[in-house]
Amino acid sequence: MAAPRSNFEFSALELGFFVEEVRKANLSMKIKPLEPVVCIVDDDPAIRRALERLVGSVGLSVEAFATPAEFLESGPTSEIGCLVLDVQLPGMNGFELHDRVIEAGMDAPVIFITAHPDAHSRARARREGVVAFLEKPFDDQALFDALESALDRVVGGEPDRTSS
Repeated sequence: MAAPRSNFEFSALELGFFVEEVRKANLSMKIKPLEPVVCIVDDDPAIRRALERLVGSVGLSVEAFATPAEFLESGPTSEIGCLVLDVQLPGMNGFELHDRVIEAGMDAPVIFITAHPDAHSRARARREGVVAFLEKPFDDQALFDALESALDRVVGGEPDRTSS
């Protein structure tokens, strides 16, 4: 007596028949590409939550991290479309995190945010080709404009190394 088959076992003949029926019906699967994720790294919980809600409110996927270490330990996320990095972070600053991301082979566009802007940081951001250098508090529209520019680079395939 033959062992009972599970619901997911098919003979080669049954599988061949199914494939032929799909061809006859001219059916095809549409695979949606991965949606770019906006990754936010900010140690201030209130700012982090506010940014997460703001970015999510326009339909973008978002992941938020409290520290550079937390972001780096998370491993590769789905598809990083853009990084929003606070300049002053615990453990390493936003520029150092940006360097680590590049060393890891990720070339995601970057938006720096800071409550303590200075000429040196602004000049370094410009040299590193970030999308924007926003001073806290910043206007929602300024962030939206920077995100749009960053995500256009990802969709258009442009590298991260352009002027701000």
